[in-house]
Amino acid sequence: MNFVQIQTEVKNTVGRYFDLDIDNPTRKRVNVEARAYYYKLLQNFGRLSNQGRNKITLETIGQSLTPKKHHATVLFAIKVLDNLLAYDNRMLGNYNDLKDMLEKKLGKLPPEFQGKEQVLFRENEELKQEVSRLKDKNNDLNKIIKRYRFASRYRIKLVH
Repeated sequence: MNFVQIQTEVKNTVGRYFDLDIDNPTRKRVNVEARAYYYKLLQNFGRLSNQGRNKITLETIGQSLTPKKHHATVLFAIKVLDNLLAYDNRMLGNYNDLKDMLEKKLGKLPPEFQGKEQVLFRENEELKQEVSRLKDKNNDLNKIIKRYRFASRYRIKLVH
C-alpha cells in the first residue's frame, strides 16, 4: 500500500468518525482535535507504506491537507495531542477507536507504536494517587506542627 492510499484512508476514517471535513481550515476545537488525530495517525500508519520510515516527514503530512500546513504546525499538534492523551480519557478513547478502525483496514502498527498511550495513562493514574497520598501526609504534618506551636505557646509538654 502506498502513502497516498494510507493518507486517504486515514483522512476518510477521521472525517467519518467526527462527521466533519478535515480540510476545513476552521479553528473550532473539534476540527483542531480531528486534525491532530489525523497527523498522529498518519505519522504512525504512514510508516506501513511502501515509502517506508525515511520518507514520511512532518512536512509531507502537513502538505497532505488543504490548505497546506507547515511542519511546525503538525509537530505542535502531535505534541499537544500526546500530552492530552495522558490526561483526557475521552481523547484517549477517541484515539484508540480510530487506531483500531485503521488497524482493521491497514494492518497492525509496528510494536514501537503500540501501547504508548496506555502506558502514559497508567503512569498518570499512579502519579495522581501518589499526589493524593502526599497531600494527605502534608495535612497530617501540618496538624502536628499546629499542635507543637500551640504547646510551645502555652508551655505545655506534649506526650508522644
